[in-house]
Amino acid sequence: KSILLKPGQEKSIFWTIKIPGDVKSNYLYSTVFEVVNSFGNVESEKINFASNYATFTTEQANAKIKEYEEIEELSFSENLDIDCKPEKKYYYDYEKASLLCTVKNIGNQIIKEVNVCIDLQCQKIGLHISESKNMKFDNLDSNKQLEIKATNGNIDLNKYFTIKSLSDPKLRVTNLVYPDLVSYKGIGDLQFTLNSEAPVKNIRFLLNGNEFYKQDGFSGIEERIFTIKGKYFYSTENSHLIIEYEDENGYKYMTEKSFFANVQDLPFYVKFFAYVKNSFR
Repeated sequence: KSILLKPGQEKSIFWTIKIPGDVKSNYLYSTVFEVVNSFGNVESEKINFASNYATFTTEQANAKIKEYEEIEELSFSENLDIDCKPEKKYYYDYEKASLLCTVKNIGNQIIKEVNVCIDLQCQKIGLHISESKNMKFDNLDSNKQLEIKATNGNIDLNKYFTIKSLSDPKLRVTNLVYPDLVSYKGIGDLQFTLNSEAPVKNIRFLLNGNEFYKQDGFSGIEERIFTIKGKYFYSTENSHLIIEYEDENGYKYMTEKSFFANVQDLPFYVKFFAYVKNSFR
């Protein structure tokens, strides 16, 4: 798209981009968004996407664009610009967020006083021509869109900022491959893709309650394969792969995946206890 801007003007432009249909589940893809001005200066930003990221239909994307366009129509100011970003890349739902804002006088007159508010938090500032001031708003909800307002007799500026919020680190197990048949006294391979949206720590891998691996920390996406004792696969019902872990703040979580593996060559005592267990059902 070609866009014309007046000196100092800001304008929002929206694109709807179709993600390729052959995205593999164990890959993180990236593309580059690039802007070139009439003097040949280039600015770019990397965009990541993966199969486990949130997706939107064309209708949902167009509805979101319309929502933002309506917000811009209700907001006006040729003298003031506000840019905000969260203090952290993301927050958990149980956390309160902090928003860092830069307020700049982009007009040709001194702004003696403007009231800048988020929710019920307000700060008053004055700005000389071309002057910028930094502001910080604390104790904000991290799971909603935030509206920041700047008002005085001549300025009525509204902007919206979304703080990325996570209910959990989103540690997930996909592409699970397990042996259809394994000997109780033998070994079997357990293979899967592990991915998380946020870093996790103090990770324990258990199969039917038997710990077979520990890890201090993990983030991103990785293919895993473990060679495990055959008896760990044994269960009178489905086998359960359980991963216990903590987020960066020490909150505990668990991810579970079930499957059925046929374990043969069971010792007599294992068969006996299985018989007794079934007898009391």
